[in-house]
Amino acid sequence: EAVPARERRVLEDLGRRLGQSIAAVERRRLLHADTVLSLSFNFTDQRAIFVRLSAAFDCSLTLTGVVPGENGSLLAFVWLEEASPDDVFQRATDMEAVDSARLIRSAEDGALLEFVVTADSPALTLVECGGSLTELAASAGRGTLTAEFVPDVDVREVVESVAESFPDSEMVTKREVERSVQTDTEFRQALDDTLTDKQRSSLRAAYLSGYFDWPRGSTAEELADSLGVSSPTFHNHLRRAQRKILATYLDDGEP
Repeated sequence: EAVPARERRVLEDLGRRLGQSIAAVERRRLLHADTVLSLSFNFTDQRAIFVRLSAAFDCSLTLTGVVPGENGSLLAFVWLEEASPDDVFQRATDMEAVDSARLIRSAEDGALLEFVVTADSPALTLVECGGSLTELAASAGRGTLTAEFVPDVDVREVVESVAESFPDSEMVTKREVERSVQTDTEFRQALDDTLTDKQRSSLRAAYLSGYFDWPRGSTAEELADSLGVSSPTFHNHLRRAQRKILATYLDDGEP
């Protein structure tokens, strides 16, 4: 009480930023670790937003990937089954913990949704602890979550952080996992094997002509003309090649 409200807000913001910086350092260490510690949890706590949504609509939600956002938010991509995306959107956006939600694509068997989560998610808690999510699923009011940490992480601190916000959570497994080591040559070979000749030619022409520079040294239309193909064909080859490169690079165990 001796600290004025304004100073308290400044200190809280500073503490939050320091925590985010420490978590970012831990995640960077995790990227280069040969051995990681995998922690798995079960949840039935209705305060966990994906558990709550799965219970409300008797549906299933499966995480396909996450990206830490600004100001402690979490950009979560979730595959929805057995429920209407519109119904889930309406309920989710009514929650204070969800800043926004949108449809990425829909299919006969489900839909891919994007959520910007700011609170009330065990996933967010584990990311704030420096973890990297590898699995999250919620179905009919029950959830499971797995995250990887550097081997020397304080497991008790992680468990307590989760339990503080979600008392009905339980850590069910803890195990060390060794990662396979891939050389630069093996990485390039794995990528090269996935590209077609036309995709490789389009990608190399784009790179050498300054297409990826800023400002661009060439436009897609100029490159298409030089390669003797239509602009849509060039875009198709280039986009597929970029997708394969990103899939090879980002396939790091996270969904």
